[in-house]
Amino acid sequence: MILIVMIIIPFVYLKQHKKNEAIQTILSTTLKNTTINTDVSITSVSTSTISTSQLMFEMIKINAFEICYSYSRSSFIAVGDFNSDNCADIVHYTCDRENINVVLNYNDGSFQVSYIFSFDDGNHPYMIIVDDFDGDGRLDFAFTNNGLYKIGILLGDGTGNFGELKTFLNENPGQSFSFISNDFNNDGHVDIVTTYYSDDQIVLLLGVGDGTFVIETSFYNNFCSRPTSFATGDFNNDNQMDLAVTSSANYLCILLNTGNEQFDLSMMVPTETFNFAWSIITADFNNDNHLDISMVNFLNNNIAVMFGNNDGTFGTRMTYKTGILGSSRYLITGDFDNDGQLDLVINNYVGSSINILFGSQNGTFTSQITFTVGGAPLSIAKGDFNNDKKLDLVVTFQKQAFLIILLNNCNFDRREFVMEEKTHLPIA
Repeated sequence: MILIVMIIIPFVYLKQHKKNEAIQTILSTTLKNTTINTDVSITSVSTSTISTSQLMFEMIKINAFEICYSYSRSSFIAVGDFNSDNCADIVHYTCDRENINVVLNYNDGSFQVSYIFSFDDGNHPYMIIVDDFDGDGRLDFAFTNNGLYKIGILLGDGTGNFGELKTFLNENPGQSFSFISNDFNNDGHVDIVTTYYSDDQIVLLLGVGDGTFVIETSFYNNFCSRPTSFATGDFNNDNQMDLAVTSSANYLCILLNTGNEQFDLSMMVPTETFNFAWSIITADFNNDNHLDISMVNFLNNNIAVMFGNNDGTFGTRMTYKTGILGSSRYLITGDFDNDGQLDLVINNYVGSSINILFGSQNGTFTSQITFTVGGAPLSIAKGDFNNDKKLDLVVTFQKQAFLIILLNNCNFDRREFVMEEKTHLPIA
């Protein structure tokens, strides 16, 4: 399951559908406040800039209405196959129409809006994730909403359409920066973990298997107060999905899943050298079969990579400069040059570009490419949009009414594609 990187609230509803009833808080868990001090060596690394001839993208521009950004209005984007045709589709939010749009990919260079969920309460999504929340083999999507402190879920039917909105409420609302999905109690159902930033909470929503959830809340504060982003993986090889949490208090916390819907604090790392880690991901960057962590650090304009020890702790930390201070917030990973090694991709908001750092077998990143996209890129997602077995990118921008798809085809041939909105499904 995929994450990345950044709620439960009173009600939001489709104009045509009645709101779902709130789920009941049935259990409360505790988070054991045990700290393991671990020495972390820090190495700063400079990357060389390489010619764009080694990796090229074809640019497709999609008219998508205006996308805006602020702490309460973001332009998060997610990718999945929503109509069962083995093509990567797109879901994203546009603020000028106050819609969440599903854009279907027809694998012939054309994209079309198939489904639109309209807000009429003046509130806006903060983040979107894609997963199979009801276990029917068809992709669904969920979104957080800062204004009403809720999570909304729309269940897909496999044709590009979605059912009635399910809304899950929070009795003690607080601002959320992030949420993530996985099976955290090994019952075969997808669960959700989210943050309440202002209340220093982590909230675990246990999936029932039909697209509904029960809430189980874990509290933590102290060093890891004001959580900002999540990543998940099995960090200590016990077949339980653990959590890595960043906080605006400048700590990275590793929370190990005990198997009984509780988490133990395994490790806390002060993050002054990579201030305000906005986005965090997990992957095996150095090919030792242990999960590692990478973070993009908003206020220090760098990327940090920490190598896992397979016991819930992390060792050597490598840092890489990304460009202009306060310019990069979103980070994804994948093998973009098909060399078998994982690469890193970040947005460069101020520099109007996307940066790709190329990985090596030992987990270091030795060179990077800058691809100018114009405008101010806000968020990025990956997918194979033309089924050529190469990872492509989709990018959203601030205050600009389009998406950019970057096709990884090793040819520097830019072309624009303006999508006509052929299917508009307003909820009246």
